[in-house]
Amino acid sequence: MAVTMTLSSWTAPSATLSLTVSGGSSVTRLTRTDANGTAGVRLPAGTLPITSSTTVKDYEYSVDTTYKPGVEWTAWSGSVAVAQVNLLPNKPGMAYLTVPRRPTLGATIWEGDPIEPTNPPGRVVVRFNADRQGSASVHQVVDRADPVIVLHPLPMRTGSLQIRCVALDAVRYLSTTLQRAEVFMLRQADVYLLDFYFTVSALHISTPDPGPGERRYWLLDVDFTEVARLPGEVTVDPDWTYAGVATENTTYLALLGKYTNYGDLLTRGRSA
Repeated sequence: MAVTMTLSSWTAPSATLSLTVSGGSSVTRLTRTDANGTAGVRLPAGTLPITSSTTVKDYEYSVDTTYKPGVEWTAWSGSVAVAQVNLLPNKPGMAYLTVPRRPTLGATIWEGDPIEPTNPPGRVVVRFNADRQGSASVHQVVDRADPVIVLHPLPMRTGSLQIRCVALDAVRYLSTTLQRAEVFMLRQADVYLLDFYFTVSALHISTPDPGPGERRYWLLDVDFTEVARLPGEVTVDPDWTYAGVATENTTYLALLGKYTNYGDLLTRGRSA
């Protein structure tokens, strides 16, 4: 009885893991550990438990990622091989803008050079600013010299990041992605400690005046608020809209029987 896990591929936008399951083994969970901690790999509905050989994709992998399957056996013995992954360490210009629960809506950020495509890319996220405002409450009490304080944990970060593009088409492409009402994840091949989840509060596009002999480039500034990693499964249907609700459900009772909550309805509640 054994579970063997190997890394099949790790190119944008996902890492593909191959699991060989035999002898009555059952993989009941799959976790990923990286700089952001340990979390379950987000999988389509119905993937777990895994009882036979299969492949799965992880759309949130990062640098120095370690995967570990949780295994149950029908007997007391077994073996597990663990896969360890490094994300494109030789491509410092590569970054990914991921929509964790709807990964087909994500975008690869690659500065590139449409005129001279052999030129290596430079860093695409050229500026990152983040603040964490203190939220402790301080109360001044009459006839008391020292204040009464109520301590609260620091909230998550707010700030902005700047993406440099050599073509306006690239800026428009990224803006179209970021204007969606989604939670995003930024992943960078060489700055993995900045991988984080966020929502967008504003977008700004500008183009500095080029100097003598310089080519024009474009800047996309993204104002963000960091958020916690969202729960939920993967759905890979980018065209799901509320117009499809009436098409797929003839009655309101049928709708209630298919989706247990509003979040499931929003993401279609399943893998297409």
